[in-house]
Amino acid sequence: METTASPARAGFPLLLTAACATVPLAFCLSPVQVLAAAAGTLAGAVARHVLTRTRHGPRASPLHCELPTGLLWTVIASLWQWGVVATPWLAVLLPLTWVAVPLVVTDLHHRRLPRVLTVALGVLALPLLSVPALVEGWPLLANAVLGGAFTWALHAAAHRLSPASLGRGDVLLAAPTGAVQAASGPHALLLGTLLASVITVLLHLARRRPGHWRSGIPHAPGVLAATTLVTLLHAPLA
Repeated sequence: METTASPARAGFPLLLTAACATVPLAFCLSPVQVLAAAAGTLAGAVARHVLTRTRHGPRASPLHCELPTGLLWTVIASLWQWGVVATPWLAVLLPLTWVAVPLVVTDLHHRRLPRVLTVALGVLALPLLSVPALVEGWPLLANAVLGGAFTWALHAAAHRLSPASLGRGDVLLAAPTGAVQAASGPHALLLGTLLASVITVLLHLARRRPGHWRSGIPHAPGVLAATTLVTLLHAPLA
């Protein structure tokens, strides 16, 4: 039975948005970082709105979407401002983290990945990667295509062998995340694959109770976290 949200609860997202915009000012962050925090919080609110209207989408709170997205965008903007992340890669990192947060939330809650988000990421991956390819050369896209195909084939084979441990959503997600990782080079794809496996193992060890995640350990959080970290580390060096 659904209950009507109280005025305090209904106003919480607005208060959180204001907090994300004002807290950085207290630490004397730059206008770029403040703008990134505010934009990320707004983007997280949009993602949560979409997530709650998808099939099997959890009733996420602002702490699940707005806050993580705002923090991630602030970190990315900071690294860009400090010259660690090249400007063209912002076109990849910002949309990637925007979609990654609701995907992680859903996988952790329900062991499902909303198809609308995985398909959107799959469709947009190569167009987004074409932005850094314009600067760094078109072989970047060739690496992305090969890497995406390789990781998709690997996950498809694993799904065929054990459908309960690796779902179709994970297979759909493998192509765009593999493409993003491989765009930074084969070494980045290898590192991303190993890092995703490590994170998945850590999730297995961190299970709150034996019956938790009975349908298998969530794999998307590790893949998406590894893809983001690998891209942050290797994109400027590609």
